[in-house]
Amino acid sequence: MNTAASLADAIGRHDRRALAQAITLVESGLKEHQSQARELLAALPAPDQPALRIGITGPPGAGKSTFIETLGGH
Repeated sequence: MNTAASLADAIGRHDRRALAQAITLVESGLKEHQSQARELLAALPAPDQPALRIGITGPPGAGKSTFIETLGGH
């Protein structure tokens, strides 16, 4: 696996494979991965602005995915 610094650099270049590796690393329950994940998170730059998180809920078939896809297209 890549070092935390090289993985952070690749994520900064919008490398999808590096992002997938980082997500796997952060979600892993292995102790070794958790220490690497902490290094990675420390190596990533702080966001320029706060993030906005929105929750979309509803029963199956209500159109949640369609709504999110439409929203993502704007």
